[in-house]
Order: sequence, then structure tokens, then C-alpha cells
Amino acid sequence: MRLLDHTEPDGAPRISRFQSISRFVAGAVFLVWLRVVTHSPMWMFGAAVGAFRIEPVWHRIYMPFVLVVFAGMIQAAISFIRPDWVRFEVLVRAVLSLAGLGILAMLATGGPLLTVRDAVPTQAQLRVVHTVNEWFLFYFTMLAIAVACVVIFTLGPSVLRTLGGERASRQRQYP
Repeated sequence: MRLLDHTEPDGAPRISRFQSISRFVAGAVFLVWLRVVTHSPMWMFGAAVGAFRIEPVWHRIYMPFVLVVFAGMIQAAISFIRPDWVRFEVLVRAVLSLAGLGILAMLATGGPLLTVRDAVPTQAQLRVVHTVNEWFLFYFTMLAIAVACVVIFTLGPSVLRTLGGERASRQRQYP
């Protein structure tokens, strides 16, 4: 078993097993980190956690986000077992990228992402909340544009090539 092999000796494409293992491990580490931060936000936000509150939009996207990451881990495990299933990987990556765009749209249109916990907030707290919310909106907009470009320019042609190759092979079998 060669770890970094991308093609068979006959030239057929393969998915790198190293890449599959890396994706699986990265997804698992990220899910553990997300679980810890969800239950103990002090790990990520430090002392500021008492002054601010995250809004319900984060709770609405939590489960879809976890499902997308978990589906990516399943795809990586399948690609490790069957590195010759290149079509499967391309199609799953396209679907997961579109799901990620949906999650980003939920975040971008869900209203403020952070609010002040105090009943009478200070001007400094209001400035921080405003800046953080504006930054998140800008970040999620840029991320959505980047993901859309990846889907259109990278995965789009791969999906079309994959689907076109499947149709062409069926036409050859049944003249």
C-alpha cells in the first residue's frame, strides 16, 4: 500500500490515502474542539465570556454544521477504503460545499451574532459588539464568495466531467 499514490499503474485516478486519513483526523479533532468550546466557552473567549452572549443563530447552525463535518469524515473513511471511487469523492465534496454555503447564508442573514449580556451596556461593550458583528458579516460574505468560487471553478468542472464520463461509458456499453 503506497500512501501518497494518486494513480494506479494503469493510469486510473485514485484518492490519496494520506489525504483521506488527514481529512478524517482533522474532522475528528475539530468536532472534539467544537464540543469543548460549546460547553466551556472560556477555553476560546477567556474572561470576555461573561460580558457577551452569542445569539440563537449559532445554536440553529450547530447541528447542520456538525452533520457536514461528520459527512466529510465518512467520505474520507470511504475514500480510504476505496481510493478508486473518485466520482463519489467529487460528488460528495460538491454536495458538502453547497451545504456549507447554506450554513453561511444562515449565519449571514440570521441577525447579530453577538450581544452584550449586561442590561445597561457600556459604550465600549457596544463598540466591541458592533465591530465583532460587522467583522463576522464581512468574513462570512468573503467566505461564501470563496466557497462559491471553489464550487464553480474547481468542483463544477469535476462534477461535469464525472457525470459526463459516466454517461459516455454507458453510451459505449449500449450502442
